[in-house]
Amino acid sequence: MSITATEAVFNSSYRLDVSDDDGTTWTPIAGLNSFSPTTATTTADNSDFNSGQYGSDVPTQKKVAVTATVIRRHDGTAYDAGQELVRVSAEDGSLLRYRWYDSGFVGGESKEADAYAQWAPQGGNQTTLQNINITLNVQGKPESVAHPDAP
Repeated sequence: MSITATEAVFNSSYRLDVSDDDGTTWTPIAGLNSFSPTTATTTADNSDFNSGQYGSDVPTQKKVAVTATVIRRHDGTAYDAGQELVRVSAEDGSLLRYRWYDSGFVGGESKEADAYAQWAPQGGNQTTLQNINITLNVQGKPESVAHPDAP
């Protein structure tokens, strides 16, 4: 029996959290404005003389990166705690634990991985909100984990 999906998944339902204690406690990253996990596959030509005019490639490596844009936030006394963890780890070159998941569907994807962050503030005029581009260079294969909102 096939399943016909009827509910759209909105990008706004994705969440990104960071942990500086290997996943014991999680801090949400506020102001998430765009979110894109990608997997790049490196291939190598494995054609041989018996292939005739046709070649072939074989995957040799996969690399995962998560890119996101956040709107810089503060409460008048301090910047958002999640954003600050990312910024400081990018400056220090330290490895942190991240998780991303679809908060609109408890049965949806939920991933965790260690990653090095890149923090890139975007320019603009004085009336523009400050946006920060974040790139998480994931180390190894992300783990599928239990959804944080699951009972």
